[in-house]
Amino acid sequence: QEINRVYLQRGALKVLLKGIVFKAASMNIALEISADTAADAIESSETLGCMLDILETYLLDMCREVRNDRNRQGRQLFEQAKAYIDENYGREQFSLNEVAVHVAASPNYLCSVFKREYGSGLHEYLTQLRMQRARELLIHTDMSVGSVGMRAGYSNPYHFSMNFKKYTGMTPTEFRRKNQSSE
Repeated sequence: QEINRVYLQRGALKVLLKGIVFKAASMNIALEISADTAADAIESSETLGCMLDILETYLLDMCREVRNDRNRQGRQLFEQAKAYIDENYGREQFSLNEVAVHVAASPNYLCSVFKREYGSGLHEYLTQLRMQRARELLIHTDMSVGSVGMRAGYSNPYHFSMNFKKYTGMTPTEFRRKNQSSE
C-alpha cells in the first residue's frame, strides 16, 4: 500500500533502488556491505521505508569510506610534501609551485591539505623550518648573519633579518649575543 501511494510498482521500485546500489558499487570502494547483499536485502523488503533504509545505510557507508580514503590520500600527500620541504628548504629558489609539482597536486589543494594535517599553512611551516635552522646556526657557528640567512634559504640578508626579527622579536645579531652568552 505504501508503495502504491507513490505511484510506483514494488518491482519497478526495487529495480530502481538496486540499480542505484550497483551504480554506486561501480566506484570500486570496499564497503562493509557488498552490493549483492544490499540488493538482496532490498529485494526481500516489504516496505518502502525498509528499502530506503537499506539504500541509505549503503550510501552512507560509501560516503564514509570515500571520506576516509581522501583523508588517507591527503595524509600521504602531506608527508611527501613535508619530506620534500625538509630536504630543500635551504635552496634560494624554492617555491610552493615546485613542491606542488613534486607531489603532483595543485598548489591550492596542497595548501589546504597541509593546513588540515599540520595545523598551519605551508608557508608558515617553511618559515618555521628556516628560522629553526637559522637559530641553530647563529648559536653554534661564527658564520656571518648573511651566510646564516643564505643557509636558511634567504638570498637577501635584509629580508632574512626582517623575517627573523618578525619571527623571534630580535635581530639575528641580538639573538646570537643573547644565546651564545647564555650557553
